[in-house]
Amino acid sequence: MNADHGKMLMRCINSSHSCFTNFTLERSFFASYELLEDLGVIQIPLKPCLAIFKSLSSINSCQLKVDLDECRVVFNISCKLGIKKVYKLTFEDIGDIAAKYSVEDCPNKISCRARLLTEALQHNF
Repeated sequence: MNADHGKMLMRCINSSHSCFTNFTLERSFFASYELLEDLGVIQIPLKPCLAIFKSLSSINSCQLKVDLDECRVVFNISCKLGIKKVYKLTFEDIGDIAAKYSVEDCPNKISCRARLLTEALQHNF
């Protein structure tokens, strides 16, 4: 995960660096977006993140905070029926993540609305 004042980049790459996914969430994607300081590039384990969002239909809102002092990403989830959940995932500060590919070999770019992306990704995780 990498964030700046205009967007958040989320990347996932396999161990052999041959397959990756890159999501860019523009500032307009969020109801509220505030970045107080530069995060650099941090790594969060994928499986716990997937567990947090396994039942998207019950989530009303999600607040994401990065605690640099404790090296944690905190997800505050507000669910239906007034249920609130807090998940704290430890992160690592890492270098840039890059897959072994050539930009010239990848001319395609997919852009879509959040709802369509959510529906497509639910079937893959």
